[in-house]
Amino acid sequence: VAGALARTADARRDLARRMCVPSSAIADRSIDAALSAPLRIEPSFASNIVSVALLDRIELRQMLAEYAAAEASLRLAVAQQVPDIGLGPVFRWAVDQQRWSLGTGLNPLSRQRGPIAEAIARREETAARFYARQADVAANAEAALGTYQAAIAEYDRATLLLGSVETRAADIQTLFDLRDVDAVALVGSRLEVLLARRAELDALSRVHRTLGTLEDTVHRPLTFPGGLPRDVGTAPSREP
Repeated sequence: VAGALARTADARRDLARRMCVPSSAIADRSIDAALSAPLRIEPSFASNIVSVALLDRIELRQMLAEYAAAEASLRLAVAQQVPDIGLGPVFRWAVDQQRWSLGTGLNPLSRQRGPIAEAIARREETAARFYARQADVAANAEAALGTYQAAIAEYDRATLLLGSVETRAADIQTLFDLRDVDAVALVGSRLEVLLARRAELDALSRVHRTLGTLEDTVHRPLTFPGGLPRDVGTAPSREP
């Protein structure tokens, strides 16, 4: 019995340390108040997480502006030779692919002329860097979402296990009150509850960490109500 009590006390102190509360606050029936529910993102974010990331990442916006500047330089070089040429948008949000699309179809035949050739090279280099970064952001967003969803699933399993252990502990308490089990069984069941609660707390901590990583990836808080901050199908395009 003494050994089981010591292990229970150790588990209670460890759980209190993880929760950053005094060990006196960890009572068998008061611990639920100290545990917060996991933060679950809106379903609309989960289904459109890549679009949210691509629309809100600051560096992608900066690279779009850089591409627009390169395109403007090319248009100026071309306009000096071919005035009043009709041009389309510099970039646009492709709704069907949920990706940014660059380019205007402007491919001057006089590529060998100095200013135009240099402007084309700058535009193509900028476009290549942008598409590479866009692919990285999309992949990172999908990976972060998968890690977060796995953490949520782990927390849900830990919660189910805790419920089962608590039910068993309650049954043992009843048997102990009826003198059908000894104190070793009673203390052991309480220890199992504390260990299960600690596992649930660890899982909850992982949920919060992975949510933070996901928010860092998309550059947006994901826990406010109301779904997506904008309609991802109507993102802006840049006109010349």
